[in-house]
Amino acid sequence: MNALRHAQTPVERQFAQTVADNQWRINRIRSIEDGMLGMGHFESAGDFDCPTSEIHAAMTAARAFRDRSQAFVRSECRTQSGTRGFSRVPRG
Repeated sequence: MNALRHAQTPVERQFAQTVADNQWRINRIRSIEDGMLGMGHFESAGDFDCPTSEIHAAMTAARAFRDRSQAFVRSECRTQSGTRGFSRVPRG
């Protein structure tokens, strides 16, 4: 990350590192959510007939979300927690 390399003070370095860490967490949570939706295609959520693959994919994602709604809520809370981390960076 360019901001981290060009940070001049300890506070700037800490802020740049916090931004990088939070972005990594957000990307990781998105990846986990994508995996949770994708798993539906190999489980009961994807076990039905449908006229098109696009409709099947959308319905499978909806069913997987419904079946794991609490897990998605927890991942959303983690995402929000990561973005709130910006306010905890010390001011110099």
